Amino acid sequence: MPKDDFAGLLPENFEEFRSLDFWEGFFKARGSKAFEWYGEWKQLRPLVLPILKGHSDILVLGCGNSDLSADMYDDGCTGITNIDFSKGVIKEMMLKNLRKRPRMKWQVMDMTETKFPDGSFTAAVDKGGLDALMGEDTEGSDAAGAKFLAEVVRLLKPRKGSVYVCVSLAQAHVLKKLLAAFSGPWHVKLQRLPPTPDMAGAALQPILVKVQRADLAHADELAPVELCFSEDLSAPNAEQLQDICQVVREDSQMRQQARVQDEADPFARLHPGRRLFLPSLSPEGADCTNGEAHSNGDASSTGRVNPLDVPLGGGRSRYSAVVLDSEGIAADGALRDCCVFVVPQGRESEWLFAHPEGQWAVARDCLSKRVILIVLNRGHEFTASKSVQAELSPLVKHLAPLHVREVEKAVPILTTDEGIGERHIREDVISPISGRIVVEDTRVPHPEGGPDDLHWVRRMVFLSTRGLTQSEAYLAHRPPEASDAQAKSGSAKKARRKAAKGKDMDMVPHYSVLACEYHVSIVAGLSLIGDALVKQRRAGKGQGEVLVIGLGGGSLPIYLHEVFSFNVECVDLDETVIRLARTHFGFQESSETPKLQARVGDGLEAAAERASQQEAGLDVLIVDASGGDPSQAMSCPPAVFLERQFLQDAHRSLAQEGLLVMNCVCRSQAIFDSAVAALQGVFKDVYQLDAEGDVNRVIFASKQHLECAPPLDGTASTAVRACSSLAALRKVADVHATPSSIPVDDPLVTQLTRLRLLANPPYMWTIMDAPIYFKAGRF
Repeated sequence: MPKDDFAGLLPENFEEFRSLDFWEGFFKARGSKAFEWYGEWKQLRPLVLPILKGHSDILVLGCGNSDLSADMYDDGCTGITNIDFSKGVIKEMMLKNLRKRPRMKWQVMDMTETKFPDGSFTAAVDKGGLDALMGEDTEGSDAAGAKFLAEVVRLLKPRKGSVYVCVSLAQAHVLKKLLAAFSGPWHVKLQRLPPTPDMAGAALQPILVKVQRADLAHADELAPVELCFSEDLSAPNAEQLQDICQVVREDSQMRQQARVQDEADPFARLHPGRRLFLPSLSPEGADCTNGEAHSNGDASSTGRVNPLDVPLGGGRSRYSAVVLDSEGIAADGALRDCCVFVVPQGRESEWLFAHPEGQWAVARDCLSKRVILIVLNRGHEFTASKSVQAELSPLVKHLAPLHVREVEKAVPILTTDEGIGERHIREDVISPISGRIVVEDTRVPHPEGGPDDLHWVRRMVFLSTRGLTQSEAYLAHRPPEASDAQAKSGSAKKARRKAAKGKDMDMVPHYSVLACEYHVSIVAGLSLIGDALVKQRRAGKGQGEVLVIGLGGGSLPIYLHEVFSFNVECVDLDETVIRLARTHFGFQESSETPKLQARVGDGLEAAAERASQQEAGLDVLIVDASGGDPSQAMSCPPAVFLERQFLQDAHRSLAQEGLLVMNCVCRSQAIFDSAVAALQGVFKDVYQLDAEGDVNRVIFASKQHLECAPPLDGTASTAVRACSSLAALRKVADVHATPSSIPVDDPLVTQLTRLRLLANPPYMWTIMDAPIYFKAGRF
């Protein structure tokens, strides 16, 4: 662009580039005419478009009034969110693009401090933004650049392929800051961009910097920066190219030195973004070369052992560990270099401690650059927090960064308010189908209580499936009976004191409250057909028929049977699971109405049997089965339950206003979307409800549009009205039940505010029972 097009608009010093007042005045002075830093899309397109193709969540940082986003959109990159801190320019660009590009979003935000959640985008595009913040090498520009780059790291999804595309003049101080920010699990590539005619002879010309998240299996390796050009003394920007090459050479030397240090001591330095799983600890630390350390919990750093085979809490040694090195804003805001966090016994299978995303959340809350997450393994006795701390101190010493060890200062050891927790194993068994299963009692904070309000919970944990907790039930204390004479004795009083502490006592499950969050989600979603069930029961047309595929401990079937008086049939492939449910979870079958039954069988065959019956009688079909393979992106339900044959059988087995319910655990949004599409190919409406603080997503599918379904506006008042059908259903089941009203803070109401109807894919028609997708204008 000719220089005189914006003559007089540039600031007197580079510091003004960080000023909102400057940019508001700049855009006002230019009017609606686009301003393109470092060239237009036609210069960028050959290199940038291949990088962004396939990304559905793209953030354009400091968009200004550039046409870049519009050009990208027109080239197929439609999932774009634009941000700028100028209200005027965002309003202008929104009005300019609203009709032609309806999927594009515009928001007023400071790009150094956005309001988006962590990991909101797979791609971030920055054309001149970093340069505007760091025009001159000053303390202020250095701080602004660091803050911006840390925000970019935070916003990108922590998975392979996430990418930051930066168009910059790559001045030495800017490039150094950028390479330092992405020194962890990132691949950096620098390419020369073809200059615009007005910049062809300039001493500074635009450079494309591509920063892509590395393969998680090698996230702890420092890949050298890829430089796609060399020094060119004949070029008009020869000095710029020399400076860039020098910065890259110095960075490569630093990375090489770091690799040598890592080979000798893998924990000596911080690796931003690295997550290592250590199945066992010893006073000498962990040897990363023998297959005991695993990067990111997704693949072995040595390729010899899959860490998914060693679930948290299932190791043979007393302690296992996960070492997390913070990156981006979490690292910049850390108050200490290293700390230890002890996971309370019995809580290692919870999402917060078992899932990588949960573990990173714990690391952020610890405000430490390195967090060593310690798990107390089953089969060992841990008496008190002080003894555990004394035992851990020498074990974690070699896991701290070298500079922390050198000052010989004790690494702080943190835990939750409940301390190291308590665990009592009821049974530890090997099933020929499900592998190792443990039934255990542990104390956990009550979700509605304070930090000191601990409740006993019984869990069935499938250790062969990455510590999957299939069932949870709150326990009620039942102290041992004693005669009147014994009750007066000191021994009886002592027994009662032990009972209060959970020792030497008979604890039994009770089901007035559900312990599993996703079970609460399932029950809340039944409000979709609650009115229909109430009418059915009042008309004497049945109790309501429920088939549950996947029993676990039986908590959900028992609750549906006891609270709503449904006839519930459960099918599970594993005879051992059914036995454990009967022995430890109070699963007592009843052949009288309302019925509660469990049998060994195949859920696919059970659905087919129901579908073959002339009278379709199921009101609810619940699929709560695990695939047993945690390496799959969707571990629950097994893929076979999303195949068309099963979905058609499920459809035929349901009553006209029946509901198919599926518990989904999926780490890939694309695969989850495919599962939803499969359901939408057979069922009329599909709803989704995400369990709070959990990885579970519950899907509800109906055969017809539910006229009596509650309005879904996400408000508590609407959720209360929707849940009233469940209260009414319980009232019909039990004349002594509480009135049919539910308070606003009830867990069912809280869950139901997140229920939403999923839109059918555009241009989807059904021909001969097979969904066929069309793109606009052509097949």
